[in-house]
Amino acid sequence: MSAETTEQIRRHLVGLKMPRALEALQTTLSRIEQGEFSALQAIESLLGEEYSTRESRRIKMALQTARLTTVNSARESMFWPRLGSDARCA
Repeated sequence: MSAETTEQIRRHLVGLKMPRALEALQTTLSRIEQGEFSALQAIESLLGEEYSTRESRRIKMALQTARLTTVNSARESMFWPRLGSDARCA
């Protein structure tokens, strides 16, 4: 692939704000040159990289904003007071 085309692809990825696809571009181009990838496989690979990164980031942010309580490990739960047999739940 020509250097001009590669540079144009880089500019497009920057303009589209696709940093993970930009990081994977050189590896993908190498795989095309070695005959490991077709053009469609390369597109799928770049889009897949970007999608999985964005989805992971979205899930991470959703969990942080949900303010879910953390699950205590068995060791941490040893420090919680235990209810005796005479304790009643209301």
